[in-house]
Amino acid sequence: MTAAPPPLNWNRAATCGEPAPGVAEAMLEGLVAGTPGRGGDGDRAAERLRRARGRLARLLGFAHPERVVFGPGATFALNQALHGCVRPGQRILTTRLEHNAVLRPLEVLRAAGCQVRQVPFAEDGRIDPSAWEEACGAFQPHWAVIGLASNVLGTIQPLPELAAAARRAGARVVADLAQGAGQIEVRCDDWGLDLAAVAGHKSLRGPRGVGALLVAPKLQPRPLIQGGTGVLGHRREMPPELPIALEAGTPNLPGIFGLERALAWLEEHPPALGPVRRRLAALEEDLRADPRWEVLPRRPVPWDRRLPVLSLLGRGFPVQEAAAYLAQLGIHVRAGLQCAPDVCADLGARRGVLRLSPPIEAGEEEFTRVRAALAETAEVLG
Repeated sequence: MTAAPPPLNWNRAATCGEPAPGVAEAMLEGLVAGTPGRGGDGDRAAERLRRARGRLARLLGFAHPERVVFGPGATFALNQALHGCVRPGQRILTTRLEHNAVLRPLEVLRAAGCQVRQVPFAEDGRIDPSAWEEACGAFQPHWAVIGLASNVLGTIQPLPELAAAARRAGARVVADLAQGAGQIEVRCDDWGLDLAAVAGHKSLRGPRGVGALLVAPKLQPRPLIQGGTGVLGHRREMPPELPIALEAGTPNLPGIFGLERALAWLEEHPPALGPVRRRLAALEEDLRADPRWEVLPRRPVPWDRRLPVLSLLGRGFPVQEAAAYLAQLGIHVRAGLQCAPDVCADLGARRGVLRLSPPIEAGEEEFTRVRAALAETAEVLG
């Protein structure tokens, strides 16, 4: 009897799947490490945290590692940025491409009296810089909130141009780097980003439950939570110095140690997206020629402007059924709104999309298997 082939995880835009080598071991070290500022051998852990801040700052082109604030993830970082900086009545400009990690905090701010305006994306799944600049001029935002890349479509946004236009209009810029950081170049300082949120568990290949907020000089977000910091314990108010001003409580040493190890691995093994992009381009060409599938975005985008993400709609069958059938064939993908309902609504995909996001090292054998599985799925369900 022939053994079934191993399952394929083509849902890497949700989480990396396999963290970088050495991450699990580093997390175990964090479980038994002393806590900074709490006695014992906390100084050694403090040095490890300092290294982690430095590695992340270097990777993201940020010259202020002491202003890298660790927390539970990108969602927490975005909430800290928005609720910690935006004041009632201010104007916030964002896009129709954003994740609920942006949309839901903005909805709370809207209810508190802020004005929120969203710029639609073009048919190629990207924000047109001229449309964005026009919106900046007309709306005069205090804040601009922009994702580096769409988690639904994989399209990389022209973030440097969008940030520059926002700053010309007098706005501060908050960037969601959860999709793309670690896979494509990011230059926080050069791009004029005031606040940038990043997840540890996606393309940084670290563990879940840890992320960071990068805070540019001259910004002092109000802390979302207050508590112990291990130093300056005589003060009733939170210390003003970063990062401790925004890091109340015992730090997640297993998560941060794991992230530091992942960042060290990335420094030595920078990702090469060329091969997987070429294979995705060939798969996209085949699927665009297949009347049973609709490929998104509808206007093709060059793959040097895309992360390794390919989203589809089935013609005549729900994407949820397609994902379930693919799972039976050992191909694990994600179907649904992808936590980005506005994107799906604007695409006319009220029930969401079928998202393929392979590992960047996926070879021709994997792609051949997925291509055959997609053909069988369409044949059975269509």
